[in-house]
Amino acid sequence: MSSNSKFALSFKLLLAAGLVAGATQLVSTGFVSTTIAPESPVVASVALPEAQPASELIQASFEEPTAEEEAGFRITDPLTVDGEMAFGEYAWNEEGVPAGEIRVIVDLEAERLYAYRGGSEIGRTVILYGHDDSPTPTGSFTITEKDEDHISNLYFVPMPYMMRLTNDGIAIHGSMVEEGFASRGCIGVPDDFAELLFNQVELGTRVLITRGSPVTDGNLVAGI
Repeated sequence: MSSNSKFALSFKLLLAAGLVAGATQLVSTGFVSTTIAPESPVVASVALPEAQPASELIQASFEEPTAEEEAGFRITDPLTVDGEMAFGEYAWNEEGVPAGEIRVIVDLEAERLYAYRGGSEIGRTVILYGHDDSPTPTGSFTITEKDEDHISNLYFVPMPYMMRLTNDGIAIHGSMVEEGFASRGCIGVPDDFAELLFNQVELGTRVLITRGSPVTDGNLVAGI
């Protein structure tokens, strides 16, 4: 073997030994680099429901209340009463009057109770009411209880055809309506009239108690 061939063979052996040694060192020191291709993201396939058309918006319709509806009602047909009514007297006539809402008006100054169906007056009577230490309250009320044979749990006296207005005992009821007498705050009406009114009103019927006429603008009753 020539000297040049020996030299080339020695160089190859040294080079191979160096590569092996280098690889051994990398493994022993832990510096082996491994390249891992990133995983592709997993995308779930979800079936979405078909879009539904939006519901049609319906615009609400509101009618503006009339002045009468806001303020009260108009009297269209008052009762005809001959002369002045005396204590204990009443008038009642619902003949030909169509169905409608019942409203009751009490005027303490005039000492009268008026019953209306719609705009027609169907009943009127002279009343008793409270004085001095037991005044009858004024304002707008509704009937909250009806009792045909009520006994007062405060004074233990009969209150026939009782139509309650307040929780503290104020009511419309049958009574002996005589001049010079007063109630303890209730509105007393003749028994026969009380029965007629009792059969007309319902729970929730509106009652207006005033001290002076509530009628304005000729025939408009305000506040009820």
